[in-house]
Amino acid sequence: MDKRLKLAMIVVGIGINIIGGTLASALKLPLFLDTIGTMLSAVLLGPWPGALTGLLSNVFQGIISGPTTIPFGIVNAVIGLIVGAIALKRALKIILPPFSSGSSWQ
Repeated sequence: MDKRLKLAMIVVGIGINIIGGTLASALKLPLFLDTIGTMLSAVLLGPWPGALTGLLSNVFQGIISGPTTIPFGIVNAVIGLIVGAIALKRALKIILPPFSSGSSWQ
């Protein structure tokens, strides 16, 4: 995959995370929508780009809204690593299970 395309996908993932986190916060939803872009990047690009997406999302969100979200970048990066590793192990045969934490892994 072209490096420019990977970079564009990481930027889109960061945007999805920031919009999702802002939306969940504004609507006071009990959901963490700021990891959707991280998981998408991890499944499509691999664990390390997914981790980078998650970390940078929280850093940028911290710059925009306050530094309280920056430490959660570590959590978001770990989510990217785990989802990316699962996606690689499963060889992208099934994309949906990494997005649904309660599903069975048969």
